[in-house]
Amino acid sequence: MVAEAVKKLKVSLKGLGIGVVLEKSAISPSGFSKDTLQSNRKRVRGVVHHDPPIDFETLGRDGALSIPTSDEIAIRINRFRLKCHFGGRHSRFGENCLTLRITSRTDRPLPDTYRTLASLFGAAAAALGLLGLSGWVLGIPLLASIRSSYIPMAPITSVSFLSLGGVLLVHSMISPQDRAGMFAAALSALISAYGLVELVEGTGVRVLSLEERLFPDPPMMGAVFTGRMSPSTAVILLLSGAVVPMLVLRARIGRSRRFPGDLAGCLGMIVAAVGAVVVLGYLHGHPLLYGTATIPMAATTSLAVLMLGAGQVLAAGTDRFPLRTFAGPSARARLLRAFVTTTVGVVLAIDLLRVYAPWIFFEDDPFMSGVSIAAFALITGGLIARVALNIGDDMDRSEDERKQAEDKLRESEDRYRDLVEHSQEFICTHDLEGRILSVNPWTSTVLGYSPEELLRMNFREILAPKARHLFEPYLDEIRAHGSAQGLLSIQTRNGEQLL
Repeated sequence: MVAEAVKKLKVSLKGLGIGVVLEKSAISPSGFSKDTLQSNRKRVRGVVHHDPPIDFETLGRDGALSIPTSDEIAIRINRFRLKCHFGGRHSRFGENCLTLRITSRTDRPLPDTYRTLASLFGAAAAALGLLGLSGWVLGIPLLASIRSSYIPMAPITSVSFLSLGGVLLVHSMISPQDRAGMFAAALSALISAYGLVELVEGTGVRVLSLEERLFPDPPMMGAVFTGRMSPSTAVILLLSGAVVPMLVLRARIGRSRRFPGDLAGCLGMIVAAVGAVVVLGYLHGHPLLYGTATIPMAATTSLAVLMLGAGQVLAAGTDRFPLRTFAGPSARARLLRAFVTTTVGVVLAIDLLRVYAPWIFFEDDPFMSGVSIAAFALITGGLIARVALNIGDDMDRSEDERKQAEDKLRESEDRYRDLVEHSQEFICTHDLEGRILSVNPWTSTVLGYSPEELLRMNFREILAPKARHLFEPYLDEIRAHGSAQGLLSIQTRNGEQLL
């Protein structure tokens, strides 16, 4: 019954690389209890084996898939929201079929690793926003600034990053088509709009003056107010707030339009890069814009910006810019992942060592300075060589496996070809229009046609006149179910009919 139908469904949908979750039963047949329903609420993974193959990329909003079953159930396939109904006499899929119809469609589901990392980065950004807000509420500025000599994160900035981090967390955990996902996108767009308002007010035009209304007399740090948002932070809010709405837009229009997803990834990369630059300024002991009349970005804000941007890049997906260049098992992606991360890591490590441990470079001793530089070059070369050797070994192993697979395939093809060519059975292949694609020699001999003549014919032409009306139903069954069984009478060149 339903439990058996669910089992068939899981087998049929195995291998899309996505999860199948039983959500509810539209009817409650006997023998299908609530406990059984709950026991099926689990993710199922595997490899798709369905004949004909199922390609979700080709299914539009009104596309459908039919699977034999006996009862109606509703399911959710990761970010594909599908509506199912029992196929009856009036169903174009026939009786005893479970029809899965796409009611809304999104891009390729985000891999679990990327989803988890995006959630963690969003949670980190939200935690930094909460920490800054707690500093203002509790009267402990150090919570919002890390050091007393650093400017604290502004209250509105704290609320903004608390919200944006939460939005990223929600977006990474649920479908963007859910109500919570749509609300998160709307909140993110509102924060983006507020960033634009802050930029406009920075030019002297009064729009909301929200900070002045909430905190009319904030303390000063040098020539700037400490409770006001930095212009650079306002730019970040404008850019980062637009990322999740872009991802939701991409989910609604499907994979045919790449621009929203690529733009979301690009904005996330810009946000992360700005955060990294400001964080490096703090790590070097020379924070940007300090000592000027422009409000600088706080240290906690820069960390939140870096976390938020990195999470947004991950949330954009592995098939979108910039991750599509680095993701996947291809040799190019693996080389880029290895060498880019190694190079950037080594450069940053040497740079920070010069700041926090300058004595190891012996800058006052030319000879020892040369020795230290040579040592660092040797270490860097060793790291890169080790990475190159590991990748090279993997590539050689993959090449050997590919050659072995090709050899086995060639052997299998040779055995199959030998079986077909020497078989005394009728063996023929044709397309869904009936055009003959291949025949074995025995078939050609029995029918009285040369192989070249048969390859120019339609299968209908070799059927006996009394069987030709059965050919269209036969093709329809193949189109619907991927295969067909039965007997059709054929006719030789001289008119003899064979079964």
